[in-house]
Amino acid sequence: MGTHEPRHVSNWQRVWERTWPRALAVREPSAARQGRQAGKKGVLGIGRYIYRLIDNSARLLCMATPKQTPLAQWEIQYAQLRRRLTAIGWISEGYVQNRGPGAGGPCYQWTRKVKGKTVSVALSKEQFEWLKEAIAHWRELQATLKEMQRLSRRVLFETVPHPPRRKKLGKKVLGLM
Repeated sequence: MGTHEPRHVSNWQRVWERTWPRALAVREPSAARQGRQAGKKGVLGIGRYIYRLIDNSARLLCMATPKQTPLAQWEIQYAQLRRRLTAIGWISEGYVQNRGPGAGGPCYQWTRKVKGKTVSVALSKEQFEWLKEAIAHWRELQATLKEMQRLSRRVLFETVPHPPRRKKLGKKVLGLM
């Protein structure tokens, strides 16, 4: 009397055994089949679909990832802009210039507008370097704030209900350009 071990068969193997003739079949597109049956010329029956069984991990790799809503994307962008603001150091308006020796005046100069009037201040080399960096930070701050305003207006006009209009407001009118 021989020992008979029970054969272990997975669910996928059972499904495969039941469906393998159909799984390898090639299906003709229905439009081509209908056209050929109606007697139309130039309609070819070219096989287009091949059905095969795949396992779950392969199916999951091919599945499309769910896209985030525009509002969620805008919130992520806005959070990035806020983080950029926290990284900015000392700030100052105006501009600095190195006039070089022999220009007939101070070598380093800081110029800015105060109440519509131009004000210039002579600087040391250390002050010049410090203000040069502070002015670069100021410009970065202005660009970041401008982007935050543009994004805020976009969220406002695309998510908050608005009054009825005859035509859609343009990007220039909304300040999105």
